[in-house]
Amino acid sequence: FQPGWGNQRAVVTGRFGHRSHARAPQYLLDLGGVGTLRAYDFKEFRDRNTLAYVNVTYLFGGDVLGKLPLEWLPFYSSFSLGLFGETGALWDVGYSPPPGENVVDHPTWKSSVGLVFSVTGGLLRINLGKRLDRSEDAWGVTIQLMPKW
Repeated sequence: FQPGWGNQRAVVTGRFGHRSHARAPQYLLDLGGVGTLRAYDFKEFRDRNTLAYVNVTYLFGGDVLGKLPLEWLPFYSSFSLGLFGETGALWDVGYSPPPGENVVDHPTWKSSVGLVFSVTGGLLRINLGKRLDRSEDAWGVTIQLMPKW
C-alpha cells in the first residue's frame, strides 16, 4: 500500500504458491476469475502445482468521480474509481506425469488490465477487465462483495 495524492493510493498484491507431492485436483492451484486474472474465465488455468501472481491497482478515491455533477445519486460520495493491471502463471515443478498426462513445466504468463469501480471503500467492487492475450475477446465484468485491498 502506498498513499498517493489526495485520496489516491496504489495497492500491490503478490502471491506465490507451490504444492509438492499432491496431484488430486482439490490440492492443485488455479488462476482466473474474481480473485485472480479478472478478465479470464473462472479457473480457466488449473491443476498445476506452482503459481505466481502479481496485481497492481491504482485507486483514485473520490478525486475523479468527485468532479462529476452526480451528487444526486445515493452514496455518491462513497464511489471510487481505479485502474488495475495483473499477471499470473501456473506450471508444474518436480512432477513426472504418467504416460498420456499433459504437463506444463515452464511458466506461461497471462495478463489483464481494466477499471475498478468500488463503493463504500471497497465493500462492493465491480471490475471491468480486458485480457491481453486475445484482442477479439470482449471486456469481462466481475463483481466482488467485501474484497480485501
